[in-house]
Amino acid sequence: MGCGGTSHRVHGTAVQHTVCGPHLEVVLPKVDKSKKRSCSVTETPLPIYNVSQRMGPPPRKVIEIDGQFIMKQARKKNLLFRLARLHYTQHQCNRV
Repeated sequence: MGCGGTSHRVHGTAVQHTVCGPHLEVVLPKVDKSKKRSCSVTETPLPIYNVSQRMGPPPRKVIEIDGQFIMKQARKKNLLFRLARLHYTQHQCNRV
């Protein structure tokens, strides 16, 4: 083929360099086949840990929040907002 030594595809024909010399066979190790679906695990002993009193911040406490608690907090915030608006009416701009 007269492609000028190119090693890329030319009009659908793959052009490759020829390799000369003996080709050695790759010998793979033989693996025995079995239908065993599990493996045996050796038990490794765990290291012994020294346990002492906890150091650092105390653990966080868990509180139960229900709908009534949330409604009370929302009403308090709304009340404070309305009182602040009524108290400082001269600083409010009334745009519609």
